[in-house]
Amino acid sequence: MIITVGQGKGGVGKSTLAMNLAIDIQQRGNTVVVLDADRTLATVRLWADDRANAGLPVLPVVSGEGNLVKLIQSLADQYDHVIIDVKGGDTTELRTAAVSSDLLVAPTSGQQADLDSLEKLAGSVAAARDLNEALQVLVVLNRVSPQGKANEVADAKTYIADYPEFDLASTVLVTAKAWDKARSEGRGVVEIPGKAKAAMQVLTNEILGDDQ
Repeated sequence: MIITVGQGKGGVGKSTLAMNLAIDIQQRGNTVVVLDADRTLATVRLWADDRANAGLPVLPVVSGEGNLVKLIQSLADQYDHVIIDVKGGDTTELRTAAVSSDLLVAPTSGQQADLDSLEKLAGSVAAARDLNEALQVLVVLNRVSPQGKANEVADAKTYIADYPEFDLASTVLVTAKAWDKARSEGRGVVEIPGKAKAAMQVLTNEILGDDQ
């Protein structure tokens, strides 16, 4: 399965979600590679280096930029799953990754600026679907405040309902110390017991569907 993690803006947790998804998939016995197409920050590669230095299972990471179609096809021939982390915005990387993907996962908080960026994403998706009609899009509510969760989720659902081209994940990822703790140790939250682990595992189930 080829999964792009992308959004219309930065700062919504794309790299964190991409790495945690990849780690969870790997723990389930699948082969997985992460394509780091956000080389400005290189969050994915640094995270993978921290894993290796900590003696944790190696997670393969490949860097790419520009038109990613051929690189993605090559990786898909070698691994069960390809996770692509692209920088925010309507970029060449996002569009060419979406053209090659089965699923586009779009994390967003319930904050208005993040929700407003979905309009830009909708344009990228429309362009990608000209060549990849089967592309599915799953919006994931991420970094949601535990205190205001009910209202934030309800408001976000109302907003996202205006975009019928998107599906909204049932799983909501809530802000918690476990996410930062896991990252500081080169881990995924699925490698640390707690509510964040359980939520990530449920989201992975939702993303993979029958392709576990």
